[in-house]
Amino acid sequence: GDFHMYGGVISNNVGLRGGALYSGKFIYLDSGEFANNTAYSYGGAVSSSSGSDADTFIGTSLGDKKMIFRNNSAKYSGGAVYSNTSSPIIIYGNTEFIGNHSDSSGGAIHTAGSLDINDSRFEGNTCAVNGGAIYNQYAKAEFERFRFRRDTYVSFEEILHNLRKYIYQVISSNFFENKMILKGQGAAQKNITNNDVESF
Repeated sequence: GDFHMYGGVISNNVGLRGGALYSGKFIYLDSGEFANNTAYSYGGAVSSSSGSDADTFIGTSLGDKKMIFRNNSAKYSGGAVYSNTSSPIIIYGNTEFIGNHSDSSGGAIHTAGSLDINDSRFEGNTCAVNGGAIYNQYAKAEFERFRFRRDTYVSFEEILHNLRKYIYQVISSNFFENKMILKGQGAAQKNITNNDVESF
């Protein structure tokens, strides 16, 4: 069934898919923390797949509550969050991805659906193949008022990787001490405005 989280800490868990949480249905993570969880395949903290209504909503734009993903890891993809459906991941704000790692793609997030990120921070996430912070496989990605800091893609030091046809939009965001920010394969449309880019 659906999963809702309002505060609390989920830590030090191990699973095959979704070190802490696996769901094929609606996920809403309002606030709290996933820390030090490990997946032997996909989604160090959270894995969502197989469901046509498996939308994932993270964070809140209200108050001072935070949703934090810290030091989670996955053997393959999505160090913190993995979604293998066309359903969207929407991050409303006040969300931090810190020190997550995957051995394949998406040090923090791997998604096959659309991705919309607002008012969030990515810091110190790593992966060994594609997308030190984010791997967006097929669909549209939009980012507004967010911060990438020291996210590395171990092989080529990129932080975001889009595959096949994609659209990405980056507005009023900050990139600090990263290399090769955006890399794509296939046709691309992009809108990058009012961003702060430092230390390349």
